[in-house]
Parts: sequence; structure tokens; C-alpha cells
Amino acid sequence: LGIIRNKLVAVLIGPAGVGIISLFNSAITLLTNTANMGLGVSGVRNVSEAYEVYDARRMATVVDMLRFCTLLAGLVGMALCLLLSMVLSKATFSDGEHMADFMLLSPVVALSCITVGETAILKGARMLRRLAQLTIVGLAVTILITIPLYYFYRQRAIVPSLLVAAVVQTCATVLCSYRAFPLRLNWDMRHVRSGSAMIKLGLAFTLAGILGNGADLFVRSFLNNAASLQTVGLYNAGYMLSVVYASTLFSALEADFFPRISAVNQLQYTTNVLVNRQIEVGLLIVGPLLVVFVLALPLLVPLLYSSAFAGVVPMVQVLSFNIFFRAISLPLEYIALAKGDSRTYLLLEVVYDVAFVVAVIGGMQLGGLWGMGLCLSVMGLFNLVLVACVVQKRFGYRMRRSVFRNIGLQLPWLMLAYATTFVHSMSVYCLVGLALVGISSYLSVGALRKKTRR
Repeated sequence: LGIIRNKLVAVLIGPAGVGIISLFNSAITLLTNTANMGLGVSGVRNVSEAYEVYDARRMATVVDMLRFCTLLAGLVGMALCLLLSMVLSKATFSDGEHMADFMLLSPVVALSCITVGETAILKGARMLRRLAQLTIVGLAVTILITIPLYYFYRQRAIVPSLLVAAVVQTCATVLCSYRAFPLRLNWDMRHVRSGSAMIKLGLAFTLAGILGNGADLFVRSFLNNAASLQTVGLYNAGYMLSVVYASTLFSALEADFFPRISAVNQLQYTTNVLVNRQIEVGLLIVGPLLVVFVLALPLLVPLLYSSAFAGVVPMVQVLSFNIFFRAISLPLEYIALAKGDSRTYLLLEVVYDVAFVVAVIGGMQLGGLWGMGLCLSVMGLFNLVLVACVVQKRFGYRMRRSVFRNIGLQLPWLMLAYATTFVHSMSVYCLVGLALVGISSYLSVGALRKKTRR
């Protein structure tokens, strides 16, 4: 549904319109992560721990506390958006003409904070089926309402559509969460004290989120000033294709893996087993899909967006290596989160964000969009090595030989798939591509069957 929505929006408002949406979304996400003080992460951890011991009273207390904190966070975030509307307009669009737009979008920040809290409750309580259902319903309703707005009003519909999307998603999440855990308005000073402890735990996560969103906003503003809104739109399309869409493959990390590893974070052996299994399965699933993805991109980009976005294909093809490395590093990063080691997590995020900005700016100077894709993939490998060394020394993590075996099982076929993209003969391209997809899929399915039979 997200792919369908982005396709329709790209056709109706073009790369420049997509660039405007990405700038608004970056600013809103930055404010949301600043205001909610890491409650999305620390909330999942607290709810998951209460759920693991089946303590109903503790569960109700944690839920009440989280709702109290996210409501306050939402009000603070909305106030920040109103107060900083001129600053945000100048930082993102290099002018003050969008000040009114940011003021109108201030409720989106409040709604996003509330949604983060209710989503954390559902994740921590393992209500993943309900979470998936409400996400589908929210996206479907959003498409039905916003696409006609874009059709009739084009770029003038961007701000109203963002408001509609936030209202629909929040309503769907709240209704689902309140049905499972009814709202109790019995907040007192206990919730303030307990909430402050949760916020203290999430403070490093908040700083990391601010740095990450700030880096993303800086990059998009840099591209807008150094190039144009068209470039921002193309970059956003490439980022969506390679990172956001690929994140659907990693969604189990946040929705299922993180609560499970949080519940057993004191058990070293169990933590290592869970992390290694997650990496192995991730590699076996991502590997063949990336081979298909790289080879099919010349067809996928016009299909998912439009022919105006064809220039982003080389960037996304080389950026696929970043996704492969991310499948390995992401489970490792969750170790620090699960153990509540906010300092280590913050340090890793700071290094990643600095490397991200350097990679984008250096890549732009090196070779435009393709250069950015290449530098971001190199940065992904650097981040993987750094994270692996840190978690091994800090938490005693040990990577099993089977993980290295699966890396060697899939990475060569991805490299060959990328090399095939330089073949100009269509018949050779198709034959070699089909062979690579077949071999990668056969090896992956065989390994998965062997592990599940155990």
C-alpha cells in the first residue's frame, strides 16, 4: 500500500513535489523524536519486561505512565513546531515562505508522539497482528482520502494530506490500543516520577534521534541548495527504494525481535543465540531479494514512480550493498538498546550520522547520485565493522561461523548481479540475471529448510 501511495503521488506531483514532502517529513520527524524523548524505544522495553513476567498490575502501570508521558511530549512538540516555524522554513527551504505551512503541520507532531506511544504498547505486548492490521487500514484510508486531493490540487494538497495521514494513523492506533488497554485517567505524581525514569533512559535515544534526523534534514537541505528540489526528489526516491522499502524486510527487528531480546537481556548466551539467528535469517531472505531488486530496477523505478525518476537507478543499484550490510549490523545495534546501555548506543549513532553526512556530501562531489550511493555503501561496511567490534568488546557478543558462511553464500551473487547491470545486451542481461536469481534463491531456500528442520 505504501508503494502504491508513493507511485500515485510521484505521478501526480513529480520529483519537485516529492522533494517538498520529504523536507516537511524530515522536519516533522526531527521534532517528534526531539519531543518524545526516546519513549518509543524505552516504552517497548518496559512494556516487554512487564509482559514477559505476566504481571497485570505492573503492565497497567507502565501503560498509564507511557500514555501520560507521550501526551506531554505531543503538546511540547506541537509548541516547538509553532515557535520554530520560521526557523524550520529557512532551514529547509532557504526562505520564510513556508512558515504558515509548518504552523499548520504542528498538530502532526503531537499526533505522531501519541502514535509512537500507543505503537510501543502494542509491540511490547506482542500484539503484532493487530499492529499489522491497523497499519493496513490506516494506509488504505489515507490513500482513499489524499490521492483525490493530490489529483485536484497537486502541490497545494501536500500540507492537508500530511494532516489527514497523521489523523487517520493516530485514530487507528489509538482505537486498537485502547481496546486492549482501556484508558485510565488516574494520573498523579507517581506517573511523573516513573515517567522521568523512563525519559532518563530514553534521553540518549532522543539525542541519537535528533542527530539522525538532523543529519537527514541537513543532507536534504544541502542537496536543495547545492542542486535543486528535483535532486532532492530523486534522492528521496532512491532513499525510499533502497532503505525505506528494504526496511519492510527488517520490520521484524523492531516489532518482534527487539521485545524478545529486551525480555532476556540479562541472559548472555540466549542474547547471542537470538542475535545470530536473526542475522542468519535476515541474510538468507535479503540476499536473493537484493539480486532480483538490482536486476529489475530499470523496470521497477518507472513502475513504482515514473519515467522522470529514471536517473536514480544507478544510485539505488550500488546502494543495495548498504542494505546487505545493514541486515548484519542492525541486529547487533539492538543489543545496546535491549540492555539499556544508552551511552554505547549514542556513541554508535553519532559516528554513523557523521559518516552519513560525509558520505552524501563526498559522494555528490564524486559522482552525483551514483557517487552518493557508492559512498553510502562504503559507509555501511564501515558501520558494520565498527558495531561488530564494539558489541564484541562491550557485551561479549560472538558471531557464529554459520553467519560468516551465509555472508559468503549470498554476497558473491549480489556482486555478480551488480556487475551484470553494465551488460548492454538485453538477451545476455536476462539470461545471466535469471541464472543469478535462481542460484541465490536455491542456496537460500536450501539453507532455510535445513535450519527449520533442526
